Amino acid sequence: MTKTASYISKNFPTFGVPNIRRYYIVTLLQNAWFQAGNWILYVLLYMTTGTFAVYEAIAFGIGILFEIPSGAFADLFGRRRTIIIGSFMQAFGALLFTLGFLHNALFFIGNLLIIVSFAFRSGAQEALIYDSLKDEGKEEHYDEVVGKVRSLVSLTIVVASLVGGLAWVFSIYIPWIL
Repeated sequence: MTKTASYISKNFPTFGVPNIRRYYIVTLLQNAWFQAGNWILYVLLYMTTGTFAVYEAIAFGIGILFEIPSGAFADLFGRRRTIIIGSFMQAFGALLFTLGFLHNALFFIGNLLIIVSFAFRSGAQEALIYDSLKDEGKEEHYDEVVGKVRSLVSLTIVVASLVGGLAWVFSIYIPWIL
């Protein structure tokens, strides 16, 4: 057994459960926010703070409203499908947000999709994780998995923000491309 495999099996005992392994990997990818350290500077090149504040307020309001129907959607169409749809929404929203320099409406639509994607994924991910652990008889590890994922989220955002900040020096678009 390699050192990496030994470390993973020791510190992530549920890593062998396929949905848990996917959860860790997808969480890392979804939280690699290379633009987090400088997104506001990018937006301010193309619109006023007042305009963006209005866009943000509307998007967050709609995002909060989507928390309830997203749970019903997950119950009707499945947790995995809901997570996949939310992930594609986030990726497409990031693309539109990146293209916001073409038209301010793209900032708004992109931001809205990103925020709604969080609503789609949040409850469905946690329910899928619990059910996956329960199927394996390891539901007592649920708090541990969620805690480790929250730590990975923080670490991923910090590292990606630093990389994105350095990338900004070369081009304001590189953090968004990453």
